[in-house]
Amino acid sequence: MSSFADPRYVQQRIEKLERELEALKRASVPVLTYQKGPTPGVFNAARIGPGQGQKASMNLNMDGNQPGSAPRMTAVDPNGIVRAEIGNLAAVGNSPAQWGFRGLDASGIPIFDSQGLINVMTLLNSASKNDFITTTINGVNGPPNGITGAGGEVQVAVTTFNMPRLTTILILGFFTGIGWTSSGIIPLLTPIYIRVDGQASSAGGAVIHSNLVGGGGAPTSCSPYQLLTLPQGSYTVRMWWNSAGNLERLDIRSYRLDVFLLGG
Repeated sequence: MSSFADPRYVQQRIEKLERELEALKRASVPVLTYQKGPTPGVFNAARIGPGQGQKASMNLNMDGNQPGSAPRMTAVDPNGIVRAEIGNLAAVGNSPAQWGFRGLDASGIPIFDSQGLINVMTLLNSASKNDFITTTINGVNGPPNGITGAGGEVQVAVTTFNMPRLTTILILGFFTGIGWTSSGIIPLLTPIYIRVDGQASSAGGAVIHSNLVGGGGAPTSCSPYQLLTLPQGSYTVRMWWNSAGNLERLDIRSYRLDVFLLGG
């Protein structure tokens, strides 16, 4: 049985210890004197992670005091874009240099930081006619009847938008125009409203027939709106004129239809 009384056994143990020590040195992370903390297990000014330029990585730099560098922790997506960071931050877009946190979208544009929300309302799409040159559209009889149950709907404006996830949107419409008929005065209100295809209609405002046979008079205006929470997908929103009959005409002077993303 081998024992420490045997010089050959002692030599074998020493050589084994030397091999294990060399392997431990190769696997260890060197810690400089100034990086050692006041108690065991505490480090000062260390870096963890593959580096800022590495895709799909987390990085922590505690070495120094430089905005955008240290102390700072980042999450980098597979495209190499910083999507989240906390610490000593440099200015990015509308997010100023600060000590705090920041979230960014897939293009590297700040969404929010420790000072608050940045993209509070985002315009998804819009349709507009602001040149004040009259465009005339004709009324219709029969279905679709629209929200009044009479006459038929005539499209005034349309735009499309995409929802990235279940999100609340605000749709704002504005319209100016004159309603008239060549056969006489019809004492009715013909509403202008907006509706997302497949969703409930939202009436707001009305265009009043002018009080002169054959047109004339001053334009009237209305501002319909709609607040909806919609799931992910593609949508079409339209501004409608619900005409009372096919003898009516509507002179469009201007309109605008905006879709805003509010948040999830």
